[in-house]
Amino acid sequence: MTALIKLGDKTFFISAIMAMKNSRSPVFFGSMTANVVMNGISGYTTSDTTQEELEEAENELKKLDSKE
Repeated sequence: MTALIKLGDKTFFISAIMAMKNSRSPVFFGSMTANVVMNGISGYTTSDTTQEELEEAENELKKLDSKE
C-alpha cells in the first residue's frame, strides 16, 4: 500500500531516473538511508509532542468509557 501511495511522489521519480542512469544498488541504499535519516529526525523532534497527544487521547477515552 505504501508503494502505491509513494508512486506519485516526486522523490520516487528522482530515484527511478537515477537508477536508470546509475547502478541500482547505490541509488537504492542512498534512498533508503535518506528515508531512515529523515524519519529519525522527524521522530526526534516530535517525540515530546506525540507523548502529550497520546496521553490526552487516552484521557478522553477514559472519560468516554466512564460516561457509558
